[in-house]
Amino acid sequence: MVESEVDDKKEDKSVSYNKKQVYISRIIPIIGWIYIIIGIVIFPYLLTNGILLFIWIVDVILSVGVHGAQLYFAIPTGKKFDIPVWKIVCKTMLFGATFLKPLKDGIISK
Repeated sequence: MVESEVDDKKEDKSVSYNKKQVYISRIIPIIGWIYIIIGIVIFPYLLTNGILLFIWIVDVILSVGVHGAQLYFAIPTGKKFDIPVWKIVCKTMLFGATFLKPLKDGIISK
């Protein structure tokens, strides 16, 4: 493969979304957290409904586990933007990548 062909196949790093799309995409993790809270309140009912319980467990794993794992990248990135660690942790746990990626791309600020 020729070097020019390699350059042509490199990923385009230009940003193709805006603030409105970022805020709309944050609805998904918020709905997930609401479902977790509702699940805690009605947990005895969840135990009787396998599908709802399965969805709730997957939601907990994704919201807590994956968002928690994203802190590894979010804290150093947030510090570069002078964001307090407590705020980085809260926003990453609430929004996940919909907080970190737009911040890195310069779509949103602190």
